[in-house]
Amino acid sequence: MSQYHSSRSAVIVGSMMTTDRIESLVHVRWLDAHSVGVGWQAADEIEDAPCVVCSVGFLISAAKSGHVVIAQSVTDDGAIDHILAIPVAMISKVTVLSDSSVGSVFPFPT
Repeated sequence: MSQYHSSRSAVIVGSMMTTDRIESLVHVRWLDAHSVGVGWQAADEIEDAPCVVCSVGFLISAAKSGHVVIAQSVTDDGAIDHILAIPVAMISKVTVLSDSSVGSVFPFPT
């Protein structure tokens, strides 16, 4: 049985959704949890530098509470792939690369 969710005039059925939920192309700069060593070490040998990650994808609106959700790929029927949910508290900056909705630039003319 499929579960249906609605938000902002979009309907999601399983992993398929209308392109109404797919918004801008964005660049997200965020801090990731990471390993700071490969084995036993002294506490004063822990590197203080953060692990800064930059990710680019299509912003999926209202997908997961407390997260910015982006997808790497979108098909012309609204299927999305390589979905990344980044906790809002870990984000340092979001830059909109294209403020056009996917529908206005996708699908590309053939």
